[in-house]
Amino acid sequence: MKTTVLKGILIDAKNKEVREVEVSGVNGRLIDSIKKHLECNYFDIVLDAFYEFPEKCDDDLFIDDEGLLNLSEDSKFFMLPGLKPIAGNGLILGHDGNGETIGHSMTKMNFELLKQGTTFIRQEEIVAFMMRYDALKEVGNS
Repeated sequence: MKTTVLKGILIDAKNKEVREVEVSGVNGRLIDSIKKHLECNYFDIVLDAFYEFPEKCDDDLFIDDEGLLNLSEDSKFFMLPGLKPIAGNGLILGHDGNGETIGHSMTKMNFELLKQGTTFIRQEEIVAFMMRYDALKEVGNS
């Protein structure tokens, strides 16, 4: 059995921090480690979520697929530039040309931009944000 260890970036909504973490698995099976970092049972992937970063970055954002279904008073959210609020944690990993998950490829500059551009918000702030978002969307469609 071969253990795989990858470098990922965790967006920790509860502790309001962005940091590097290790994602590991036996025989390439990383699912359990990803779910542990995200603190969820099911996850989804936002492909190429960082394409607008100044230095090329093809990394993907792993998110809790049931984040909005399991809300509580303690639910935490984060936002990245250009994305709507996301419930729970986020985990950034890369992918190779064959679709296999690999460690993140963020440069130091992009990592700093990520840390500066990540906004952590509480559930009650989401309602106000979405009301503003929907109002602006309506104005744009008129």
